[in-house]
Amino acid sequence: MNHLEMSLVFLFAALICLLLVPAAKADEGEDEIPILSEIPGVGEGNDEAGPAIPLKLGEKKKLDHIGPLVINKDGTTKRVTNWDKMTPDERDAAYERIIARNRLRLKDLKDRLAKEAIEEQLSRKEL
Repeated sequence: MNHLEMSLVFLFAALICLLLVPAAKADEGEDEIPILSEIPGVGEGNDEAGPAIPLKLGEKKKLDHIGPLVINKDGTTKRVTNWDKMTPDERDAAYERIIARNRLRLKDLKDRLAKEAIEEQLSRKEL
């Protein structure tokens, strides 16, 4: 599996998790997920990320303060580094541009993966 395929698999798995996890329910008392600072070895010595946000299974939290996820042409992702310094109007404009560009890039990545899969199947048949 090449880097592009791995990136897409990760991206789609993350999207599926985001869609399915809020619908899932755990037994009473088991729905709290420990925050990162409570997990040994996680977050030690790294305060740059800010405070951890406690979540319960099925609970929704807005993460508007970190900005949208940007999908690169190669399928990797990143965030807008200066999102917290933008005005609300700048955020709205950037968000719309990023969403439109992400749609195009996801379509291109899917098309490229489909083409690679077809080429791989054809090369197997030639053997």
